[in-house]
Amino acid sequence: MLNEQELAAFLERHQLSLEARAIVMRIRGSEPSRRVRPGRGSMTCRYPSRKMGRIIQAESHTNELAAIYTWEYDAAVHEFYDQPEPLKLAYHNGVRSVAYAHTPDFFLVSDAFVGWVECKTDEELAKLHIEKPERYAKRDGKWISPPGEAFASQFGLGYMICPSGCFDWNLLRNLDFLADYMRADCPPPSDDERSIVQRLFESSAWMPLHELIAADAGLTADAVYKVIVAGEVYVDLSARPLMDEFARVYRDQLAATFAESDGNQAKLTVPCTSPFTLEAGEPLSWEGTAYTVAVVAGAQVTLVSASGKPVRLDVESIEQLAHDGKLVGAALTNNVAAHIRENIVRRACVRATAEAHIWIRQFNEYRRGVAVSRCARTMRSYAAKFRQAEVAVGVGALGLIPDFMSRGNRTPRFPEQVFEVIADVEREERDRGTRRTKVDIYGDIRGRCLAKGLPVPSAKTVAVWRKHHVGVHEDALRFDGHRMAYDSKPWVWTEQRGFLPHGAYPFDVAHIDHTPLDLQLVDETLGTVIGRVWLTALIDGYSRKVLAYYLSFDSPSAVSCMMVIRECVRRHGRLPSKIITDGGKEFSGSYFEILLAFFEMQKKTRPPAEGHFGSVMERLFGATNKGLIHVLQGNTLILQCVRKCSRTHDPRRLAIWTLDAIERTLDDWFENVYHISPHGGLQATPNEVFDAGVAEFGAREHVRIPYDAAFILSCLPAPKSRPQRNVYPGKGVKHYGEYYWCEAFRAPRHENTEVAVRYDPLNMAVLYAYVDGEWQQCRAHDAPLYAYRTEREVRLASAALRGLMLKDGKHREIRADQRAAFFRNLYDDERRLREERDANLAHELESEMPVADLSALPPAPRETYHQCEDF
Repeated sequence: MLNEQELAAFLERHQLSLEARAIVMRIRGSEPSRRVRPGRGSMTCRYPSRKMGRIIQAESHTNELAAIYTWEYDAAVHEFYDQPEPLKLAYHNGVRSVAYAHTPDFFLVSDAFVGWVECKTDEELAKLHIEKPERYAKRDGKWISPPGEAFASQFGLGYMICPSGCFDWNLLRNLDFLADYMRADCPPPSDDERSIVQRLFESSAWMPLHELIAADAGLTADAVYKVIVAGEVYVDLSARPLMDEFARVYRDQLAATFAESDGNQAKLTVPCTSPFTLEAGEPLSWEGTAYTVAVVAGAQVTLVSASGKPVRLDVESIEQLAHDGKLVGAALTNNVAAHIRENIVRRACVRATAEAHIWIRQFNEYRRGVAVSRCARTMRSYAAKFRQAEVAVGVGALGLIPDFMSRGNRTPRFPEQVFEVIADVEREERDRGTRRTKVDIYGDIRGRCLAKGLPVPSAKTVAVWRKHHVGVHEDALRFDGHRMAYDSKPWVWTEQRGFLPHGAYPFDVAHIDHTPLDLQLVDETLGTVIGRVWLTALIDGYSRKVLAYYLSFDSPSAVSCMMVIRECVRRHGRLPSKIITDGGKEFSGSYFEILLAFFEMQKKTRPPAEGHFGSVMERLFGATNKGLIHVLQGNTLILQCVRKCSRTHDPRRLAIWTLDAIERTLDDWFENVYHISPHGGLQATPNEVFDAGVAEFGAREHVRIPYDAAFILSCLPAPKSRPQRNVYPGKGVKHYGEYYWCEAFRAPRHENTEVAVRYDPLNMAVLYAYVDGEWQQCRAHDAPLYAYRTEREVRLASAALRGLMLKDGKHREIRADQRAAFFRNLYDDERRLREERDANLAHELESEMPVADLSALPPAPRETYHQCEDF
């Protein structure tokens, strides 16, 4: 991003007008004019740009985001801003003048272009060109917008259409893959790592990337990628993705040039109207004279005639001769025959192939003079077909393949008017939007055919016509809407375009979502049924490993999202690069988005009502409920048919699981069952894929985040009802009915003033208040109750208390005496458990002691018994 001096020099160098400079300054100083939202089939993204130092919005995951990546790493691009102020464009469509408001996708400031940019897919541009030719046209092979160019030209600026086909996706994927190693805080490769790489390339000009990573124990994947980014070795980032098993690493760019030229010498394609391939030993025909390709050296090709006379031609001369039809290759000569052979094999069904195998075997036996079961006339027919195919396509066996698909009388039995009647009825049915029975539709078709004097087709004929002309998705889309038709919607294949949907390495892409567990929980102390608990999970898209989860009785909110982010750092010490969410309000809160922007994580939002984008999370939730929750006592599976649930099997009467117990069970389930079980989409276990991905694509230790007080403070939310709280003299600030105090409140200037506060959902003993320009930690009045409690115990106690509050159905505050009584009950339970343990130990000791012989003891005096009886 340009500073003030650099911007002034840039504007002066490009000699922009005063109006253009005012537009540039206004766009630089303003926020985006609108917030992009996911549409049907499109995934939006919020990209934390290091170049711009701000969040850049992308309305499309495969088009606008690609433009952002291109500009982010292009040194000629200085600034780019998303969703600038709307423009008023106008044009004449031949009948009248049309004016409309238009918001471009970006405003670009670069050395070669300054102006507005609109990103569209190639398919969308082709469609808009037909619908609105005045707005979108093609000039010299490039898409343009005449109204946009006319508006921008009056200020001396530009307006550019950026189609999706102009992006180098191999380059973009590699830039995304190496983004962690391009950070300023990434340490450079060490001298030992450099020396290992130099030693490996002493005897080889290039190596496959995966072999280079495994070549030396002292060379890790992180070291290899650091060396690539540092330029110690050469990799063509546009050739293929680094995640590809065929990715190559060269000693330097000169070695890459020689290696590629050696590969090109063996095979050279001539680009002409009828292309053929030049390679050593290839036969050619030059105006009827036979030649053979001898040597291919760069742009020079040496041909040798049948008499041994060499002829040297350049590629341009060969192109001209091939274009004129004077030079013909063997591949071009046999092009027609190859096409016929391909059609014969393609049309051969399983039955035809099996039948041809029998015919070929019998024909070979017949030619050897062996007696066969077929008559002589049939075998002569086989021989004739064999010779015809041998002459026509060069392979006689193909003539013995029967063409079952062409047999039979395929002439329509009904005139074309009958099928037009069927199509008219189907069209009217779809336009009406109501679904009639097949009997009613057939009766309508029958009546119309009789009225027109046409033959009446059978119901089976109508059904067959409908099967061949009406798709399941189109039918459901018309009658039931796009939500019901989503299951039959064709998949979108993005092998050539777009980023990998599940990421390229561990911690690249993660999904976050919520679900209520199908289990009734009870309070650990009182035994009161609290209800169902919400599970918020963060799962790695690459390995399907559960990175973190969070349980809460509160409904999903930004607090749940921030807590699962905090738990991920506590467990793994790092965060994913991209997080995919749905369109819930909890994911668009300011605190959650600030947290993502602070740690430079992209947030991608799935399109609404399209569950396939979140299939990774849905599979996890389904496997957890089906494999674990539904086998526990008190599960709510029976409540799916609540009217058939008897009182004896009501989950609320059978509930025994507490929050502490279910959390320990979930830990055990994820670590010892889910992570080590083969995953159907991976053909391996999540742990195996995760460990292999870290070893192959780098541990990326430099992006680790310390789990310290600073990180915890960044993950703390503000109270939803009132982010600022009053400072009561001598008491402090009040939160959830409890007073929190810090020494800074003793200053008289803070009394009866409001301060911003943040609370810790995992620890109700502390609160943070923004006092004197920094966040001060405040202690609760009953903080000693939490003194000897771990973070997990405090979190579980806090969650249970919030669950009891929500169960009452009203937003009442939890008083300090209630929390104190809660922990006193916990202390009593611990005391009881300790007493039971001590009693069990004493019993075990008594059982191990030797039994004494009481027969040798003297009898006790009778007075003793009399005294006992009197007593």
